[in-house]
Amino acid sequence: MKQQWGRNSYAGEWQNRRSVWTWTAAFLALASMVGICVYRYAEVWTPLQRFYVNTYIRSGLRSLVMFSRTDSYWTVSAVGKKGSHWALDEEVIEVKTETGETALALTPEAVAIGDVRLVIQKVPWDNARLHDFLGQWIYRDETFLDFIKPGLLGGIVFFLVALALTIPKDSQRARERKEGRRLKGPELVTARKFNRRNRSDGIGFELTEQTLIQKVFGQAQRLVLPRAAESSHILIMGDTGMGKSTLI
Repeated sequence: MKQQWGRNSYAGEWQNRRSVWTWTAAFLALASMVGICVYRYAEVWTPLQRFYVNTYIRSGLRSLVMFSRTDSYWTVSAVGKKGSHWALDEEVIEVKTETGETALALTPEAVAIGDVRLVIQKVPWDNARLHDFLGQWIYRDETFLDFIKPGLLGGIVFFLVALALTIPKDSQRARERKEGRRLKGPELVTARKFNRRNRSDGIGFELTEQTLIQKVFGQAQRLVLPRAAESSHILIMGDTGMGKSTLI
């Protein structure tokens, strides 16, 4: 008889020792945190807050490192009959142009108080003063931590909920690496898993053993055989008139 060497094809691949499910939960939690921050940027922030975000960050960094005292920045001004002034959140909205591009426009309330148009121009500004002005009047003293706080909390909650699902899976993988796993032959499973795997739709038997939840809610656990496999598991014997046909 010819001896076959090597690993059998049905053996499969050995599992990675890393906690794959936990790392997946951490990645999804990070993605949810980023998603919440992106949503707040797109849907919660005002048009001017989105317009000035690069200016706010750049002016703050330059004022800290003392790279230069002043620099040129794009600003939005509201021009009215009595002159021009810094446009504030309640005066600006976003509109779609005929070409589908997004542009800034005056709100009806701004037009009612005398504003005529918006002017976007590049002007030199003191970095520290501009950063303080934007922080107070545009971002309402909201810090970077305030911005990411909802996303951070959402990511933490998602991760904690996911851990309740991933830790048992990683524990099972670790146990299989330590004790080995079944490659062939019978497997000991619960009645629920047996019914689900076999898509059982035939005769069922009520089990005497019940979990605490099943006892509280009065649910009887049943082991159901597949209809196609009933003839392989059930044998009915009896004399004439014993009711075999009724059972079938």
